[in-house]
Amino acid sequence: MNDPEQIRETARSIKPFLRELVPEHAELIDKRLSELLGRDEPQDELLLELLSAYPGTREWISSRLAQGTPGTTRGFLGTIGAPAALQLEKYSCPGGDYNWYATSVGEEIPLCPNHNIPLQSVAKKTG
Repeated sequence: MNDPEQIRETARSIKPFLRELVPEHAELIDKRLSELLGRDEPQDELLLELLSAYPGTREWISSRLAQGTPGTTRGFLGTIGAPAALQLEKYSCPGGDYNWYATSVGEEIPLCPNHNIPLQSVAKKTG
């Protein structure tokens, strides 16, 4: 079973890819995701149901949930090129319904497409 926060994180993280994954349904899915993520009570089952209803989103979320934490990508680290999980820098909408990950240094940070406000950097937690 998936962690509820991981489900919500994955739902917020898929939003930038909806136009590519399900172009004919992207706007509808985006709006519904925002509604579900904006509720006070967790809506994890409804989020999974919505994202599993379309082949493009179903494959994307299955892959992300299997990987673990969204925002982590496989890369190579060190002089011998040992594979390692690299943490991408995460930015979130203060409204709580949109996440975006920088894939390279100096990449322009977009505005939240739902609220048209700047995304805020989410500091990495240290153990």
